[in-house]
Amino acid sequence: MSEDTAPQRTRKLGFLDNSHRFLREAAGKARLASKDPDQWMFAVAALVQSVELALKAALAEIHAALIYENIDNPKRTVTIATATNRLVSKHIGNHEFTDKDRKRLERAIQI
Repeated sequence: MSEDTAPQRTRKLGFLDNSHRFLREAAGKARLASKDPDQWMFAVAALVQSVELALKAALAEIHAALIYENIDNPKRTVTIATATNRLVSKHIGNHEFTDKDRKRLERAIQI
């Protein structure tokens, strides 16, 4: 097989693709929770992960370095709180979140 026709063994997913996967996982776990309430724990965890990845995707669209806590030493990626702060900064993202959305994000941070 040539390189062009060889099956792709690995697939690199971006932040937004991963966010969507975690969102689907959260929905699936929420459906299972009607019969197994323990599934709520996994549904909520997957939902929070989905939100974090979506925020990182928004930062990466502005500049790839913004996803790191310390852009001079890119080891760890930002938390939900840092991502939100950067996105609302008039110098970086200039996005707006409603008060209701901010409260929801604060609750997600606590999980």
